[in-house]
Amino acid sequence: DIGVRTFDEINAAMAAVTGVSPNNAQVKATYESVRQSLPAVHSIEAFVSSHQTSIAQLAIQYCSALVDDTNARASYFPGMNWTSTLPAGSADRDAIVDPLIERVFGDVASQPESSAVRNELDSLITSLCNTAACGGSRTVDVVKAVCGAAVGSAALLVK
Repeated sequence: DIGVRTFDEINAAMAAVTGVSPNNAQVKATYESVRQSLPAVHSIEAFVSSHQTSIAQLAIQYCSALVDDTNARASYFPGMNWTSTLPAGSADRDAIVDPLIERVFGDVASQPESSAVRNELDSLITSLCNTAACGGSRTVDVVKAVCGAAVGSAALLVK
């Protein structure tokens, strides 16, 4: 039976794939704020757009907590140059995308193919950051957004 995770399951899954504690102050505050807007039942037919909005908010908060912690981000995204301008085909793009594919999507037959996920996340990086607009804090923001897109996706929500 295909269904969606409920509010507590979503919170636990996001904590697991990001390595960020659900007791992190910012994450906990966001979770408490959006909890009633997250799915309460497993039925995919009961899923509405407000659920996805709240999932996106929580995913971004988890990813922000991950990326703002310099030790956690160095461990999660090893080899990433945090001042990179993220040019197309760069190792820094791979340093963002590879850990997300591995931890969020994994290698499960029911998940999208990793090449399709890679193309979508790479396209998002291109949309958010080109060599004229990237570097420094913008790179950090782009990584948060790409992480949020992966963590807030159906790959984590649908079970």
